[in-house]
Amino acid sequence: MLDYRKYGFTVQLMKTTVELPDELVFQAKRRALEKRSSFRQIVEDALRKELETVRSATTPVNEPGYRQPLTEPLFACEDSAPASDMTLEQLIELEHQSLLDEDIRRAGHSL
Repeated sequence: MLDYRKYGFTVQLMKTTVELPDELVFQAKRRALEKRSSFRQIVEDALRKELETVRSATTPVNEPGYRQPLTEPLFACEDSAPASDMTLEQLIELEHQSLLDEDIRRAGHSL
């Protein structure tokens, strides 16, 4: 996670790698040029738009892109496993901390 000062307040960014189809990247870069924006901004806007989309209970199941909401855990674990009692937010924080620790070790620093 990177922290930097922008517009008088601290902004946190997480660098990540995502594999995308070439054609999708070309379209996004073309859109960025058309809008005089950056590729990163186009991807961020699209991701935010997708995450803000709220499907109502009346959304037809046959609508393109519709997916049944998850009701099962994303991974299987024994009932005695610590993760079985963790909330999604706690799991995300644990993953974030694990990735941060790994980055620190790779940079040659101790924890």
